[in-house]
Amino acid sequence: MEPIFNRAGVARSLSALQSGLQTAVGAGCCERMLPNFRAFVCETKWGDVSPLRLALDYAWDVGGGRDADSGILRQLLERCEACVPVSDEFRSEIVSYAQDAALAVCGLIDFLLAGEVDALVGVLSYSIDSVDCFVQELEGMSPQDRDLERKILRHPLMQQELLRQRRDLDDALAASGVVREFVQKVRSRAQSESNLALE
Repeated sequence: MEPIFNRAGVARSLSALQSGLQTAVGAGCCERMLPNFRAFVCETKWGDVSPLRLALDYAWDVGGGRDADSGILRQLLERCEACVPVSDEFRSEIVSYAQDAALAVCGLIDFLLAGEVDALVGVLSYSIDSVDCFVQELEGMSPQDRDLERKILRHPLMQQELLRQRRDLDDALAASGVVREFVQKVRSRAQSESNLALE
């Protein structure tokens, strides 16, 4: 069984990587979350996934070796921030998953702008938060359950996301010197995975 998400441990693992590999790990996480935003747009007829898609594609390119342009990154960040739905304005049960997806992409662009590993840890954390919330709703779990955290951790969806994140980090640690190939590999598999499968 995968252990609970550990911010400090994830930060240490990410800090040991080259920036292109770091970007790919974060982008993979965002890629798995993007279907949640698309599902929200389809359900509510609000929003547009294209700014998030554009920002994520740019991040993949930067991870693969493209020079990052801070002006373009700031524009992308501004457009992505405008995509974040406000919970109180929607009755949709999946608004929080859309928020997490949009904020994760924003965090990835923040990382590309400032190079702060904490921003990247936040990206991975948004995915864990989404799965946590989804599992509680899916299984009708009580917030008062003393065993709540253990039950969430043991749930197959949480184990799946934790395993995918560890897999990406482990593969990145082993990929030193072959950044472009690693980026392509992570991008390909992330596009076939979804952390919640809402679509």
